[in-house]
Amino acid sequence: MSLVHFLTLVALCAWLARMNAEGSRRWARTPLDLPGLALCLWALVALAASPSPSQGVPQLWRLANYGVIYALVVNGFDTRKRLGWLCGVVVGMGILLSLIGFAQYSGGIYGPLSATYANANHFALYLEMAIPLGLGLLLATWERSQRVILGYGVAGMLVAAALTFSRGGW
Repeated sequence: MSLVHFLTLVALCAWLARMNAEGSRRWARTPLDLPGLALCLWALVALAASPSPSQGVPQLWRLANYGVIYALVVNGFDTRKRLGWLCGVVVGMGILLSLIGFAQYSGGIYGPLSATYANANHFALYLEMAIPLGLGLLLATWERSQRVILGYGVAGMLVAAALTFSRGGW
């Protein structure tokens, strides 16, 4: 079991314990519930029909892990305040990773900017997710100090995305 699977299991147990303590058994319905269930059933059928099921089991666990993360996000970030917090964390990490990449670049590590990622393409794809969220937060906030920080942060992430030289990130 990898660290990500273990942390997902811990988060799932904490969420179930919180639901049990609150006495609620709610499930946030989304338009992706039925297609997600159909995908899981298709994966089970494909695994059963596979000539080598031992290679498919880890992928099934990965799919289950993604499903649990999806359920935790949909059910855990159900208020506007919590969603804003989640977006702020994603954008803040994008800004921090961009600063780390700039420090590496100015320290003599030339080539595609990758910050803490092993592959510059992965870093560019993370920034591709963080930049629109940053722009959304920039448009949604009215405080001048937050607008300045987000404006410079988004501009820095755009420069970092360009320095990754990733075609997949564009």
